Amino acid sequence: MTLTIILAVNEGMAFATDSRGTIGDPRGLTAQNDSIKKQYKLDDNTIVQMSGSNEAGAIILDEIKKWRAVQQSEPDISTIMAQLRTILRNKYQEWFPSLPPFPSPNQQSRPALNVTIGGYERINGSLVERIYLLPSQMDFAPLLFNTGICITGITQYATYLTLRLYSRDMSLEEAKRLAAFVITETASQDGKVGGPIQMMEIRLNNPVREISNDEIGKIIKKNERINLKLKNLFRI
Repeated sequence: MTLTIILAVNEGMAFATDSRGTIGDPRGLTAQNDSIKKQYKLDDNTIVQMSGSNEAGAIILDEIKKWRAVQQSEPDISTIMAQLRTILRNKYQEWFPSLPPFPSPNQQSRPALNVTIGGYERINGSLVERIYLLPSQMDFAPLLFNTGICITGITQYATYLTLRLYSRDMSLEEAKRLAAFVITETASQDGKVGGPIQMMEIRLNNPVREISNDEIGKIIKKNERINLKLKNLFRI
């Protein structure tokens, strides 16, 4: 399974995912792979995350990269989203013509795939954030998230913690720490989330930056110290 998260604040946007892939029916024995890449830089202004059928998503990503490479001008994120949706729908129809998008009793459905696109586009001279979710269960209908939060995968704990702790006024550094925190906390409770955290950021008027493993490790260590302080508040 998966946990992906995007947090938008005044300084920019924080992107984070776990790296665990679960093989098999979660009601029985499963195998785990903690080296799944789930987010990608598409260009200097756009990041794509995937949850669900990662292998199918990887082929889709290659297609959108090929399209992006031949564009003579830089498309905005809404144009990228529309093209990505076209590719997703065409490929899923080609691969699974006889399978319905929605699961139903005693009938196999198409593999679930959620594709999240986040970044900025310039409208009338101003940078405007855009976070879109394209879910296969809705024929990849584009969903626009304007709350600054987008979470996919195993969302129960992450949604609760984010709604409690997130604020648009927090710094981008704080947003990255919160994104890492909700992933590690979810992993501590649900084994379908785990493995090394992957993280990227977009600061206003700056290109996409991938956060190094060393920096992510420091973020996690700082979170652990804060978590210990919180625990000690309840000691008598």
